Formats: sequence, structure tokens, C-alpha cells
Amino acid sequence: MIEVDSSGGIVWQKTGLSGPTDVERLANGNTLITEYLANRVIEVNSAGGIVWQKTGLNQPYDADRLADGNTLITEHGSNRVIEVDAGGTITWQTTGVIGPYDADRLASGNTLISVTLGGFVVEVNNAGTWVWYRAGLYYPVDAERLASGNTLISERNLKRVIEVDNSGGIVWQKTGLNFIGKAHRVQPTTPEAAIESLMTAVKDLGLEDGIENSLISKLENALKSVINDRPSAEGQLGSFINEVEALRGDKLTNEDADALIAAAQAIIDKLSS
Repeated sequence: MIEVDSSGGIVWQKTGLSGPTDVERLANGNTLITEYLANRVIEVNSAGGIVWQKTGLNQPYDADRLADGNTLITEHGSNRVIEVDAGGTITWQTTGVIGPYDADRLASGNTLISVTLGGFVVEVNNAGTWVWYRAGLYYPVDAERLASGNTLISERNLKRVIEVDNSGGIVWQKTGLNFIGKAHRVQPTTPEAAIESLMTAVKDLGLEDGIENSLISKLENALKSVINDRPSAEGQLGSFINEVEALRGDKLTNEDADALIAAAQAIIDKLSS
């Protein structure tokens, strides 16, 4: 496992690993590494020393450190995804997912799982109940829930990345790729680009014309104000959030409302920083 700088020079490395399949740089500067062949997940410090590990796993492919300090681990060989605490005790798990490859904990607390051998991506709640899934996939190795509420999926055997909406319909795709791993949607780097992206997300929802026009109008006003009058832009985005909240449960699902509000609040935070 290596870390390189912008010129390609190696600035850090960890050798002696057995089949590393996933790596994550943690907020404390340590590195979380999944070793598929060693059947373990390890956390190493900058010197490469192991400061935490979970051993005795069965073909782990992916691990994520959660906000509460627990670790979410995808056990491909055991057909399950587990969450363990700092002591290695399992605090949550979902089973019966045939050949899981990757799992992400969503902001809602649900877990999004890419199930390669089963050919589907599934979202499960804390009780393990399926609340959303997209079947008919060919070796999905990664899935990411986007701010719009859509889901980005990497299909290795079809050599493509697709974006699907809540009904599973493909709204975007990139084909002709080779041995796909993870795919991520790059977030807009400016408030202007973020507002334009949010406008696209609103249009993709297929709302009634009057509702869509009202929401888009607020975003257009915010876009006009963002350069010279940021406080006004923040207020207009706040009005957008209020309207979305009023539409929740009627014209907007809770999931869509959450995604729109989160995106708008992120822009407000960027404007006020």
C-alpha cells in the first residue's frame, strides 16, 4: 500500500500485506487497511505499526471507520456485513447477502451494500429490512448514494458505471471501462456549480411544473446573488429549504426532501465559511 505526492513520489507505504483490497486514511492520520488473504482489517500508524485490528474474518473486501468509532466490514466469504466496536465485538450485522463486496453507512443510518454474486445493490435499515434495491446487475463492486438521492453503481462485468434513480431507472452511464473498482461523483467546488447541480437534481425528480418552477426560481435567484450578495443568496437558499420541507410527505418523499435540503445546506455552509 503506497501514498504518492502530486509528482508521483512515494511519501508513505506499508509493505508485507496479504491481498489488500481497501484502504482508508482516517481523521487521526492512521490508515485502515482490509487484507482479503489475511482475513483481517488493520489500522496502522504513520510508522506502519498496527494499533488496532479485527482478525478471524472470512474474506473481507471492504472496511469503513464510522463516525462513532466503530468499523463497518464487508465479509464476502460469510455473506454478511458487520459493524464492530473498538474491542472487536459485533454490534450490528446483516446476513444473507450472497458475496457482498462493499458497504457504506448512509446519513440516514441505513447501509448500502453492493452484492457481487447476487447481482444487486441493496439498502437495509438497522433491523436488516430491505428498503431499496436494484437488481439485474452484473458483478456490482461499488455503490454510492448521491446528494440527489440517486445511486452510482460500478458494474465490473459490464464495464460500466451507471446512475440510477429511486425506481432503478438509468439516468446516466459511462461504458467501455476496464476492471472497474470504486466510482465517486466529484462534488462541485464552487457555490455556483453546486447551485447548478442542485437545479439539475430538482429537474430530475419529475415534479409538477408549478412546484418545479417555484423551486428552480429560488435557486436561480440564489445563483444571481451568490457573486455580489452572499447574504441574500443564503436567504434564498433558506427559502428553498423551507419550501422543500413543506412539500415533504406530499409532493416529495422523505428521502428526496432530505437530499435536497442537505445539498442546499451544504451550499449555505460554503457561502458562510
